[in-house]
Amino acid sequence: MRIELTKLYRSKYLFILPIFIISIIMFTYVPYSKFTKTNQNDLIIESKVLTNNLSDIVEDMKSKDFPEEFYQLIEQQKLLSIDRAEAIEQHDQTKQLLAEREMEKINLDLLQQGKISGYTFDELSLKIEELAFFIENPDVEYMDKFLFTKLSTSYFIPRLFEFIPITTLLLIISILLSFYLTMEYREKTINFLNVIPYKKRKVTFDKMGVALSWIVGSWAIVGLLISLITTIQFGFGTLKYPFFYLDTDRMIISITSGEYMMKLIVSLILLSFFLVSSIYLISLLTKSTIIAMAISAGLILPAMMPSVLKVIPPSLLRYLPYGYLNLPELIFSRSDIEGWNPSWIQGITYFIFLDIICLLLIALQQQAEKKNKIISNFG
Repeated sequence: MRIELTKLYRSKYLFILPIFIISIIMFTYVPYSKFTKTNQNDLIIESKVLTNNLSDIVEDMKSKDFPEEFYQLIEQQKLLSIDRAEAIEQHDQTKQLLAEREMEKINLDLLQQGKISGYTFDELSLKIEELAFFIENPDVEYMDKFLFTKLSTSYFIPRLFEFIPITTLLLIISILLSFYLTMEYREKTINFLNVIPYKKRKVTFDKMGVALSWIVGSWAIVGLLISLITTIQFGFGTLKYPFFYLDTDRMIISITSGEYMMKLIVSLILLSFFLVSSIYLISLLTKSTIIAMAISAGLILPAMMPSVLKVIPPSLLRYLPYGYLNLPELIFSRSDIEGWNPSWIQGITYFIFLDIICLLLIALQQQAEKKNKIISNFG
């Protein structure tokens, strides 16, 4: 394994991957962090602007002689918005969230009456359920996803891949892996590897082990760096912070940030091993950097194009990796593709199965190479 570590270090690939990932994440984090409203006055101003807008709507409807039932609910929202502003000034989270929940209930009522648009029933139902949790659990600080009051570690990391498509990072990893795993063929040093006193199985184990450690280590370094930055700036938060979503039966359920992070770590390790095993297999079969890079990119690119995925029948998509690569969708068991909504367990099981298949094919390919070498020596 020391040989592979030395080769990776000297090739400079060792540093490229974490730098790429860190650069992309920081390019996303810095702009969002500048939009955070950590000053209470910002929230108060935002609430008063909303109150003024609602007042203008009510006055306009009154001047046009709308029936009272048309603007009665909006007038209630205006009064609730005033209560919300007062609660923010008093640093009373429970009172603030009670006002917000009642406002969202009015929006839901107006939506069901067909008097407003721009919302969906699911969005409002999730929001009301979320607010109810924080009202009942005042010890957990509430963070509005649209106001960005904070980007604490336990809140930012579960939302990270909503800001940055993970498929972009996976594409970069697959390209770099193609360069590393085909290094011997590209630099014409494969004959040297064939004569060193190591079994082919050990060479494979060392190369795949180093590649996997390289990727997982890069994820770990990036995760630690992001955690350090967000903790210093906004605090760590709590691993009990809930994220609400609809399951496959359209029921509202929640997942804590701690559970999300655990699933994220497992997913990233299995995804990384899938890329290592599949691209190593491709390199053994093609012995070409360009071909390996093209095929490995083909494992990722369709997942970056939702319009392409929507054309693939769900019955076929379940056997392809593309539908399982979007981690937020997989962990939250949601999808924009009709008829396609895999659970996290299904995704994990799928990648474990693919990893086993790739390892078996690698073993078979090496066995075939060994037989051909014996035949050629006696031929």
